[in-house]
Amino acid sequence: MQVYSMQLENISSKQDIERFLRKDVFLHIYSIGDLDDFFWYNTQWFAIKSDSRIKAILLLYHDNQLPVLLALNRGDLEIQPDIIKELSDKLPDKYYGHITDDFIAIMRPFYEFTTKGIYNKMGLVDHSIILNLDISGVVTLSEKDDNEIQSLYRISYPDNWLNRKMLEIGNYYGIM
Repeated sequence: MQVYSMQLENISSKQDIERFLRKDVFLHIYSIGDLDDFFWYNTQWFAIKSDSRIKAILLLYHDNQLPVLLALNRGDLEIQPDIIKELSDKLPDKYYGHITDDFIAIMRPFYEFTTKGIYNKMGLVDHSIILNLDISGVVTLSEKDDNEIQSLYRISYPDNWLNRKMLEIGNYYGIM
């Protein structure tokens, strides 16, 4: 693990953010989605840089009651505590986080953490296995499905939230 001299800065270039996030699509898939204009105005992005090169990007999302921080890293970067102190001065006192263990370890002096469990992401690497998949039961979700979706979330993911505007755009699908 390398140690770098680091700087923290707000970053607002979608191109620079996306270029970095696409280096690890499976890790950053939600953040990549938040680059869409639909979500962009609710985001605040921070870059941890060394020698003007981005080493990590953190996203603070502000569209629900409790801000959400995505601080994700593969553990190959040793982040200096003074950077986290600087970051903690820019973050709200309380937030919901998707945070990898390495960030938790260095943020612990500044925050109290309550875990909701381990979160795993899946990514499809062999697209050929879905070529003949029967998708006849897949439906486009809309505002009329809001009650059913809220009920599903209450049972399966109680701390989740759903921006109802997302159901208006026709880009979300489900199996009933």
